[in-house]
Formats: sequence, structure tokens, C-alpha cells
Amino acid sequence: MRTILSWVSIAFFVAGVGVLAYAGYLYATQQTGPVVHVANADQELTLEPKENRTVTFEVVNTGRKPVRVVGLTGSCGLGGCLTPKPEAPFDLPPGKTHIECELRVGPAGPIDARAYLYLNDFGLQTHVLRVHGQIVATSGQPEQKNPTDASPSDGQ
Repeated sequence: MRTILSWVSIAFFVAGVGVLAYAGYLYATQQTGPVVHVANADQELTLEPKENRTVTFEVVNTGRKPVRVVGLTGSCGLGGCLTPKPEAPFDLPPGKTHIECELRVGPAGPIDARAYLYLNDFGLQTHVLRVHGQIVATSGQPEQKNPTDASPSDGQ
């Protein structure tokens, strides 16, 4: 009887260790999907002509491990250019990280400029960082005409 009881105890102990090891393996290798998002990816601004500004985007890594930024590119769009300050590649640690971009704007009119954040997080992900709004002319500066606007004085 004692021998059977000791064998049962050993079997339960081995099974318990196995279950704990398997749970640890699942926890360490779980893929919860994308864990990075940009809290303020779409910002609306009102600026004066030629008013360059630093725009900050808050990137949040909700995972437990750093995520690799493999690319960060800027572009010029309607009324301005958005240029990221950090150079890729770099790692995003868990938590919040601020990415600064330099916004250069032209004359008065609408603005829509974008930068692109490329992550290696369970495959390649792309996040768009966008600034849009208006460049408002101060007195004495002409406004940029929108080519789609037609007024009665244009003969249309």
C-alpha cells in the first residue's frame, strides 16, 4: 500500500510540473497580435504661413517585449512636409514613446502631410502619422486658392 501511495504521489508531482512547464511555455510564446498603436495618429492644426513646428506623436507598445521599428519615413503633401526626427531602425520599449516630426508649411491654404511608421511586430505593420488642417493667412499675405473652388466672378 505504501509503495502504491508513493508512486501516485510521484505521478501527481510529475504531472503538476509538466502542467506548469506547459503553462510557462504558452505564456512565453503567446502571440496576442499587434501590440503597438499610435494614440494621436491624426492631428488637426491651425497654423500661420511658414510657421514650422515640431509635432509629437505618442506611440504605445502594450506588449511585454520591445518592438522593432524598421522604417520611419516622411513625405510632403498638400501645403507642407512632415519629416520624422529619429532615424530607424530602433526599438520601441514597452509603454509610451514619443516620436517627434518636423512640420514645414507653405503659404495659406489647407494642409495634409503624413509620415509612415513601419514596425516588425508579428509581420510588417504600417502606421500613418498625419497632420491636417488650415494654414491661415495673416493680414497682408495672400491666400492660396483652391483650384476646385469656383466663384461667380470667374465666369462659371
